[in-house]
Amino acid sequence: DSVSVIGDYRHFFPRREYRAQRPIVVSERFSLDQLIEKDHIFRRTDWDDTSVALAWYQGYLHLFEARLNGWYPLTKIGQESQNGRMIFMYMLGTDLGIWNSNGRLSTRINDQLKKLKDESEFKHFYNRLWDTDYPHTLGKQLDLAKLQPIVPMGKIGRDI
Repeated sequence: DSVSVIGDYRHFFPRREYRAQRPIVVSERFSLDQLIEKDHIFRRTDWDDTSVALAWYQGYLHLFEARLNGWYPLTKIGQESQNGRMIFMYMLGTDLGIWNSNGRLSTRINDQLKKLKDESEFKHFYNRLWDTDYPHTLGKQLDLAKLQPIVPMGKIGRDI
């Protein structure tokens, strides 16, 4: 028997592309700490203003965005093989304006990722990070993510 999750909070569970024989309706809002244990969620301490958290969720790393009405997944739940570049960008913290902006963070990040969709463009982006002549790294050492565990607080958000 196949199972799928439907309802207002379905984006917190992997999608099933085929018609499930047993749909489960998730229509009640619940707390983030019911999904993620306290030792499995982190935020950057060097520049993030708590709008984004990196969490170990359902056996994979995921990014979550805090909005006014709750937490939303930034990465694709159930399609984890597609999340590496976004998590990599978060860990590097190369474009702080994107990560610390209010509003539709996922749209801004996805726009940036579209620019890096081509493998050669992504390699160029990666190599540029270590180029000491590039203005971003000129005169300073690249500081990779400084993660601090946080207590998962707040409710999850309804439809994305």
